[in-house]
Amino acid sequence: MAYQKNFTTTYIINGREYRITAPALFDSETHEILADLELDDRAAEMARSQYRIDMGLLTPQKIKDYRTKIGLTQEELGELTKLNPQLIAIYEAGEFPSKKDNQVLASLIKSDHVLLQLINDSKTHFSPQLIAKVNAYLNHTQVKKVSQKPEFTVNQLANWLEVESYFIDEILTRFELITMLDLAYETYLETTGNELFTPHIIDLQGEDYQDQKPNLAAMNDYNLVSTNEKIVNLLSQILRDFDK
Repeated sequence: MAYQKNFTTTYIINGREYRITAPALFDSETHEILADLELDDRAAEMARSQYRIDMGLLTPQKIKDYRTKIGLTQEELGELTKLNPQLIAIYEAGEFPSKKDNQVLASLIKSDHVLLQLINDSKTHFSPQLIAKVNAYLNHTQVKKVSQKPEFTVNQLANWLEVESYFIDEILTRFELITMLDLAYETYLETTGNELFTPHIIDLQGEDYQDQKPNLAAMNDYNLVSTNEKIVNLLSQILRDFDK
């Protein structure tokens, strides 16, 4: 015979400690805890859910609900976000998304403006079936793009990020810089409905700064962008998110 009572277990998830109190199964005679797949999984999922909250990670259900709302398959959501469809599948099955993938998916889920811009920017790169499904959804929701001319070019914003990283004694690779600009674009579109720069094509030339001082043109761009507090706050937050 066995009985249930609450039991507190400590879980370590990616270095974070969670003490979870949940029902567990005990032997009626020895009063020792017994393995029970359902109860043990439930307690472990409570710890995982708390970790998701702490880290700002999307839940599997939220990703699946969004995909279902648009009417997309896992392959189509992968095509839309440029993520491997197998990653979409394992995220929906319960795996924690990486920080970058979580940011991509969360930005898309939070704002239909991001979805609209993705389709408008890259129609030739998406399958006709995907475009038809997204347009049907957008027509139903009647989302409208707010039109406002961007204040800065992508190169001016790139120079701000590189100069700021130089000031804090960090080095940005070209890949990191492009990733940050992509995220800044999506975040700005999500929160304002406007484009941060246009066209949404990031084609940065040149080498990484390494240990070189920023040149005069970069410093001029840095000072110009610094006059816009809202954009500076956005770029600064993205640097912090990348641990820069």
